[in-house]
Amino acid sequence: MSAVDIIQDRRVFSFAQARVVVEPVLDQYAATGMEDTRRRTLGEYVLLCAAEFESVRAFAASAEYVDRDGGPRAPLTVGPSATWEALVKCDCIPYEDPCPWARAAGGAPPRWSDTLLFAGDMHKVGPALDELGIAELPRDMTILIEVLERRHNASPVSLGQTITRSGLLRVQGLLWQARLSLLSGGEEEAERQVSEYLDKVPLWGEGSIAGETAFAT
Repeated sequence: MSAVDIIQDRRVFSFAQARVVVEPVLDQYAATGMEDTRRRTLGEYVLLCAAEFESVRAFAASAEYVDRDGGPRAPLTVGPSATWEALVKCDCIPYEDPCPWARAAGGAPPRWSDTLLFAGDMHKVGPALDELGIAELPRDMTILIEVLERRHNASPVSLGQTITRSGLLRVQGLLWQARLSLLSGGEEEAERQVSEYLDKVPLWGEGSIAGETAFAT
């Protein structure tokens, strides 16, 4: 079972519509001779990026209800529009060589831009890592998400607390965990780390306001 399958099985996202968009593009890579494991990993990466776009949309659509209901309900369907955004802008598919894998083939570690989709998140993550005393994205993404939630809660505007209460940061953390482990450790490592994250972190749609429910230890 892949990391994407685990996420869907745990009813965080549904990827059925997204796969319909991604698979014909991956078939074109099959025709070029790209080996199956690399092509499958590329498809997983695209789906994980599309899920993050869909998460932000769902938060924006439900923000006025977060304080009462706790945010979007799961599973969240990853639709065609978010999937096309991921194909065009997140993964370097329409490029000479899909760039995260070109770097990995040369032995380079994943860049922040391979894991974090939004420039604003990159700016927020830097000070959070400084607070944690580390220079690179952590293998256990829960420690980063805990800092980001606390910093959002300290915002002088209520939107910061609303973002935390919605569970959006925790879902983003899941997707960051999946992409980072997929690029740095491969499919089996991604499956293991995604399962561990889901066991620790209450997410939206699980009967509680996510941002008020502590992580498991």
